[in-house]
Amino acid sequence: MPLTEKENTFHYVKYAVLLSVFGNLILFFLKVYFGIISHSLAMISDAFHTLSDLSTSVIVLFAAREARRSPDSEHPFGHGRAEDIAIVSMSTLLIVVAFEFLRRGYTRFYTGNTVRTSLPLLAVIILSIITKELMARGTFLLGKKANSSLIKADAWHHRSDALSSLPVALVCIFPNYPLVDAAVTIFIASLIGIVGIQLLKETVSRLMGRAISKEEEEKIKEVITRSFPEIKDIHSITLHDYGGKGVITLHVTVKSNLSVLESHQLADSIEKAIHQATGYQGLVHIEPDQD
Repeated sequence: MPLTEKENTFHYVKYAVLLSVFGNLILFFLKVYFGIISHSLAMISDAFHTLSDLSTSVIVLFAAREARRSPDSEHPFGHGRAEDIAIVSMSTLLIVVAFEFLRRGYTRFYTGNTVRTSLPLLAVIILSIITKELMARGTFLLGKKANSSLIKADAWHHRSDALSSLPVALVCIFPNYPLVDAAVTIFIASLIGIVGIQLLKETVSRLMGRAISKEEEEKIKEVITRSFPEIKDIHSITLHDYGGKGVITLHVTVKSNLSVLESHQLADSIEKAIHQATGYQGLVHIEPDQD
């Protein structure tokens, strides 16, 4: 991703973080207060899930600031992978939070406790669901405009919080059944854990060197065949991604009677076309046609 795009992404990240900080702090204190006075473990666990969204937004801001740094001698392809490292941290935090609430929910099955429900408690739950969904949609929109998986990951934190608040409403409906509170807490923990594991799996795959997608491969082939009709075949396309910046290597088959100079010039032209179309540096290997 060019530096100008990184700068643009950083501006969108700042908007997303401001939205997260403002919304999450208000919801956190409301949920903790009503969770304590109602003795609802599900509500308290939901509150700390909301707080985890705030902490991950801070990580998002730091990672975006690092990712926009220019390439240097130690990192010739820039610092784009700082975003993926941040997503790994965010995912791990979600998994840790999920494990802790899973433990607490399991313990509640044996200790038991009567939840004190009230109309204000139900109002806070509804307010939380609406607010978090609006925050999620706003953050998804920013992520789409910036084409940033980092912002989209932050949006999933908001949406998971909105979804986890839905079963908490059951506690208000069945206040005299402590097992419902325990079951809801375990459900929330499972939801948080699943989101964390999915984000972690996708991001680790990128860090380990993902294979090029079919869509990306077809796009590259289309660009080359449209601009260079003399090329007979394109194969062995490999992507080396360093967070929106990196290298695309490929092999092309050309007429065997091309001179070394002509082959070199053709490779240079293809590499420029790849860079213009994808933003990645191209590295082309020329092969002679055996026919």
